[in-house]
Parts: sequence; structure tokens; C-alpha cells
Amino acid sequence: MCGQSRGKSTGTYIWTMNIQYKDKKDTFILDKTTKSFVVGMILGDANINKHGNHYRLFIKHGASQLRYLQWKRKLLDSITGMPLDIFRQKVMSKFYGFGQFATLTHETFDDLHTVFYRNRTKVIPADIKRFLDVRSLASWIMDDGAKDNVGMTIQTHSFSEPEVDCLIIALRDKFHLRTNKRKNKGHHIIYIPKDQIVRLWNHVGKFILPEFRYKFPLIP
Repeated sequence: MCGQSRGKSTGTYIWTMNIQYKDKKDTFILDKTTKSFVVGMILGDANINKHGNHYRLFIKHGASQLRYLQWKRKLLDSITGMPLDIFRQKVMSKFYGFGQFATLTHETFDDLHTVFYRNRTKVIPADIKRFLDVRSLASWIMDDGAKDNVGMTIQTHSFSEPEVDCLIIALRDKFHLRTNKRKNKGHHIIYIPKDQIVRLWNHVGKFILPEFRYKFPLIP
């Protein structure tokens, strides 16, 4: 095949939160545009975690990406109750700033978990091409894209080599992008060469937040 947040977690707390935001959960529909961005987040840094009887989307970034986190929180406001949680966390021997939030639990995230997870591990479904469009690609690049001299890499370290192959095929078939894989730290990542960057930008440029423009070398 192609493949917790901090805070209160008592039963009383979960029950209270579910009652407080019942209207949000009852009326929520994941529209096509938002779903596209969410798919990109799942390919990147977001996780789908079980909380009570259902699943929710959990997103965490370093403090330097606070504006990006705020953008995600606003995008998902219709299914999110908690404000951004800004905190410091010890990593190895140093403290670093982070921000995070989680959506409310919802059947929509149950469905996405079924697609993108196997045995609690994030995977690439065989039909990933069906879930990709310009918005999901933009979101994925903002999460996991990295400038690489005059090209770009997408940091797919958490996926197997066959899954990376599936992603490369999907990028070719869906966006006519010529990419290849590289070995990095014992895993495979996707490399987008210099002569494909303009084509990539033409697909996703209007969805890329200004602070991530640097990931596209040679784009003025």
C-alpha cells in the first residue's frame, strides 16, 4: 500500500465542552475549500487524534510560525472552540516557544482518520491523487516545503519509500510536476528541481502566505 494536547482531560471537562459547542458541531460541514487545506495539513504537520468517542485535528507549531498558526485557527474556526494555546516547552536541554490548538471532535475527522491512518500511523492512501488540488499542495508546502539551493524539497521523512513514490506519481499526474526522491537521514524526501519551481508557483502561488514565499527560489 501507499501507505495530546496539554490541558484538562477529565470526563466532566469533555462533557462540558461538548455541551458548550454542540451547535458548532451540529451545524459543521467541511466545505471543499477548507477540506483541501486540511488535507495538506495532514500530509504535513497536523495530526488526527482520538478524543472521547471521536477524532479531532491537532495542530502545533513553533513560536516563529505564530501567524501561520493563527491563519489555520481562523480557517477552522467553525469547528474549533479553544483559543490558541501559547506556551514554552523544554526540548532536550532548552526551552522553546510553541503554539497549538485542537478542533472539536467530529465525524468528519473520523472519516479523514480512516483515510490517512493505519494502526495509529499516518499513511499515504493509494488514491492520494483524488485528495490533491492546488490548495492542498500549497498547504502541504507551507508545512513541509524547504528551499534547497535553487530547488525545493518536501520533507516526507515519516512516509515509506513506496508512499513517497505514490506522492511523486500524484504530483506528476495531477500537476505535471517532474520531481524525484532523495535520501535524507535514512528516509526519502521529494526534490523539486529548479526548472519546475515556476510551474509549481503558478499552481500554488496565490495561496502561499507571504512569510513562506522564500521557499520558492528564483520567484521575484
